Amino acid sequence: MRPESAGGPSPEQLGGQETANDAERRIAELEEQKATLERQIEDEWNEVSGRMMLSSEDMAVISDRIRQIERELTELRKDETE
Repeated sequence: MRPESAGGPSPEQLGGQETANDAERRIAELEEQKATLERQIEDEWNEVSGRMMLSSEDMAVISDRIRQIERELTELRKDETE
């Protein structure tokens, strides 16, 4: 028996729902990655009390990744509202 004939969602509806759920999961993953990177910076900073363990290159890499995540989050949120 086909789902739509039983009153269930059609495969097209399920596909759209899965895509929305995938986007929500990806947003959550990226937000968690960003928070983890931000905590890493804060933890390193607090740990050294006045001297920095992360090199300026490490900070640049982490900052670039945070910006990349923020761009991807912006795109995903934009796509989700369309």
